[in-house]
Amino acid sequence: MTTTSAVSLSLPSGLRPGGRFDVWCGKAARLVVCDIDGTLLGPFRKPPVSVIEAVGVAQHAGLRVGVATGREWAGVERLARLLTLRGPHVLQSGAEVRDGSVVVERWPLPRTLARALLDLAADRGWYAEFAVDSGVVATDGPSSHPAHLALLEAKPVGRAEDLDLERDVVLKATVMVFDPTELTPTLAALEGIGANVTVESPPSRPTLRYVNVTKPDVDKGRALRTAAIHIGVEWDAVAVIGDRVNDLPLLTAGGTAIAMGQSPDRVKAVAHLVAPSVSRDGAAVALNALTGSLRAIT
Repeated sequence: MTTTSAVSLSLPSGLRPGGRFDVWCGKAARLVVCDIDGTLLGPFRKPPVSVIEAVGVAQHAGLRVGVATGREWAGVERLARLLTLRGPHVLQSGAEVRDGSVVVERWPLPRTLARALLDLAADRGWYAEFAVDSGVVATDGPSSHPAHLALLEAKPVGRAEDLDLERDVVLKATVMVFDPTELTPTLAALEGIGANVTVESPPSRPTLRYVNVTKPDVDKGRALRTAAIHIGVEWDAVAVIGDRVNDLPLLTAGGTAIAMGQSPDRVKAVAHLVAPSVSRDGAAVALNALTGSLRAIT
C-alpha cells in the first residue's frame, strides 16, 4: 500500500474497518507496539504459536515490535525474550520507555504524590504496589492475595512502608481492587489527591481491578511518541494493537490503530482497523497484515 488516500486503500487481509478507517493514512508500519493481556496473551500466560511465529516473521521483514503495558520490565522480560522482541517498549502505563533493558526515558511520580498515596493506602487498608528501581514493593503480605500474585512474573521485593522517598524513585503505583463495588470510592479517593489513574482488569481474573497511578500527563500515547523518536520512525509509520479502554491513548496515536475483535465498541470506534478476537489469533492476523504491507513497498 503506497497511497495515502483512505478512499482508495485496500483492506489488509484478515482485518475489517474500524471507526476511523476513513481517515487512515495507510502508510506501512515500521514500528508496532502491542498490548499484552487480551492482545498477545489470552487467558493463558504463554503466547500461542501463531503469535510467536508472526512476531518472528514481522521482525525478519524489518518491523520493530514492542509492547505497551502497565507492567514493569521484570514483569515483561520473560515474554520479551520468548518472542525475541526488538522493542522499544512502553512500560509502567507510559511512565517508562525502554529499548531492551536500557531505559530511554522515564516520568516518575512526584514525591509529594507518592507520599500522599502511601498515606492513603495505609489509611484505607489498601493493597498497593509501588514500582521502584529494585522491583516492586507492596503495602502488605503477599499471601493475602493469591489471585493477584498468581499472575505476577516478579513477586514484591519489599515493604512499601520501608520506602525512603528522598532516595527511592517511584515510577508508578498500582492499587488492587478485589471487590468491584469498591472501585468507585477508590477512584474518588485517588482523585482527591490529584492522582492520574487508569484501570485495567486481567482477562483471566475479570473481577480484579488494577488502578494504575502515574505522574499527571503521563500516558502510553505520549510514551509511544518518545519510543518512535528514539529509533527514528516517523509518527505515521507507527502501528498499535490493543483491546481495552486503557489502550485508548495508544489507539488515538500513531498512523495505524488496530483494535482486537473482543474490544468494546468504544475502543473499536477509535481504531482504523479491527482484527479477530484474541481467541481467534487476532494479534497474529494483525501482525501478518502489517508485515504484508511493509513487504509490498520494500
